[in-house]
Amino acid sequence: MDSIRKSLRYAVVTCAIVAQITSSAYALEGDPCPWTDKQGCGMPLRLVACSTTSVMQKFNFVPVGDNITNGTSIILKPQNGVPASCMNGDCCVNVMAWGTHVGAIVWATHCGDEAKSKELSRAFLRTEDGAIVNPTSDKCLGLQSGPGKTQIVLVECGDALHFDIDTDTGTISEQCNYGLCLELDSTKPKPTPSPPPAPPSPPFPSTIRANANVGTAASIATSADTMVSFNLDWHKNEEEWPVWVNASALILDLDNPLLRATATALSPAMLRIGGSEGDVLCYDVPEYNSTCADMNQTDPAMCLNMARFLELGKFAASTGNKIAFGLNAIWGRPNQDIAKPLDLSNIRALLTFAAKNDMPIYGWELGNEKPKIPAEVMAQDYHNLKKLIVELWPDVNNRPKLIGNDCNANPGYLNSWLPLVADVLDVLTYHHYDGYGLDPNLGSQILTPKFLDGTVQPEVNAAHKNHAPHTQLWVGEAAAAWHSGRDGVTNAFASSFWYADALGGLSARGHSGYCRQTLYGGNYGLLNRTNFEPNPDFYIGKLFHDLMGNSVLAANVSFNGSDATGYLRMYAQCTRGAADMTLLVMNVLPNTTVELSLSDIGTVASRDDYAITAHDLTSRYINLNGNPVTVNDGVLPTLTPQSVTGSAAGTLSVQPRSIVFSVVKGPTSVCSAGPAV
Repeated sequence: MDSIRKSLRYAVVTCAIVAQITSSAYALEGDPCPWTDKQGCGMPLRLVACSTTSVMQKFNFVPVGDNITNGTSIILKPQNGVPASCMNGDCCVNVMAWGTHVGAIVWATHCGDEAKSKELSRAFLRTEDGAIVNPTSDKCLGLQSGPGKTQIVLVECGDALHFDIDTDTGTISEQCNYGLCLELDSTKPKPTPSPPPAPPSPPFPSTIRANANVGTAASIATSADTMVSFNLDWHKNEEEWPVWVNASALILDLDNPLLRATATALSPAMLRIGGSEGDVLCYDVPEYNSTCADMNQTDPAMCLNMARFLELGKFAASTGNKIAFGLNAIWGRPNQDIAKPLDLSNIRALLTFAAKNDMPIYGWELGNEKPKIPAEVMAQDYHNLKKLIVELWPDVNNRPKLIGNDCNANPGYLNSWLPLVADVLDVLTYHHYDGYGLDPNLGSQILTPKFLDGTVQPEVNAAHKNHAPHTQLWVGEAAAAWHSGRDGVTNAFASSFWYADALGGLSARGHSGYCRQTLYGGNYGLLNRTNFEPNPDFYIGKLFHDLMGNSVLAANVSFNGSDATGYLRMYAQCTRGAADMTLLVMNVLPNTTVELSLSDIGTVASRDDYAITAHDLTSRYINLNGNPVTVNDGVLPTLTPQSVTGSAAGTLSVQPRSIVFSVVKGPTSVCSAGPAV
């Protein structure tokens, strides 16, 4: 689950930003004006040596641009372009960082009175190139409110190390465990004009000619039948209402015909059940002497009874899928102290029940996005969990996998933790969201090469190769944007380019699982929340699942004339169940057709094309080869290709803003030994 659902009142800014600080100052543009809507003045808040103290003046947001003006200064811009208004001095600023494109959000909230605390306005935090490095670094900055003072907090692994700013004297206490304090720079920065909005793509002619290049002699990577997988979460109805109403795995209608049909259509897949609430959910297993009450969990929405657990297992088995289940890594620790080892009593009861009832469990995960648990502590928890799995499933051929660690891409933590568990881990999995659901610019960003390129996390691939190359590699939770996505973007045709590119690009980098957040729920689900009908991305997943086999081929495009690198994207895999190859080609250009020659691949006898378009990027429905794709009487449509033969088969015409799966028949390749998988 995307981490926004943690408390926003005590906020943090990832100190991947802090990690970039050397001798230079770290600045947040502030407004020392009174708490009004006044604009036009600003003052940097800097990290400095501990010997420095200064008056902490009240500051407000300055809407002077989206981007960093230099390597150390961050500009805060409210979402609506208007600074937060706090007329009575009862407001504080909270910051939480996430993601790689819009890297943070800033709230103005009421301070001191928890009953009044509410979100007043937002601002976005970006780095110079649109990405925050190491967004889950274990050092963080934040602002906290307290009686008589506001604290600027530096946090490492859950320990709040405070820089106290006394609101009466205006001084910063020298509690500088890291040799850093904060001050307001008295030098007013020069206003930075907002850059003009960038066009969605450079100007291109109406037609571009290009050549498809595919390494046909050997595969470069191996994927799996379960590459296209999906998630269910535990969100309560009231969370970000109404996008999670009746979507929790505890109450979702598992008998809904379209839910069952779509899950079956993507089988075999991994049904991952987890999310942040997975570290709150406890298990009611009186049969094995462990209950939610024993765990002091009194919220019925966070208590899984075994009748429902069996229903989830039956749903997975009857739709041809298996479950990857995220276990609670917090509530079994004494006083939920992350430095203490995890008591597995409640987990043991759940796993015992699963083993005795022959549940369709593919694997067990432990914890969801918990990099603050010390690596050595989490590693020992994984070793203990592995021993329990081996005990309960002595037959290795029937034994569920150990999967982890379900953090966001965090090379520092991963390189510390992974060597400690490499001997027991079966699947290395991480989470990744490319954008932020509340970003009003998400719709214009999502089709840019920069956004699409952000899906690949080379540091994770490097850690996997260096420490645990024998394990499977998954993205265990992903969508185009966190915070439940964005309506009209992540549940619309615009998202389909990102999804297709992620599946193709990560298959080429050795991933065997990509668990989409979600099958149902949020504004990024594969299914429409109102009627369970497929959103456009479902059809992308379905075609990828059906056509793109497990042998991945090297693929790239060369251009004759205008270079549209990044805007025309191509992947190639052996066709599933046939001795052919399938090309996945995406053209994100809005007004340019690409005539893609296949002559360099070999002699093409024929093609079966699945060309996907839509009325516009916000459409919730697609066309296949020009024909509307619709659900009729609750029955999923058959996806029928358009066959191309003769000389015309040698050139693939890729229309503007279209996605094409093309089954290419004829050229000799490693796939010809088929039938390939």
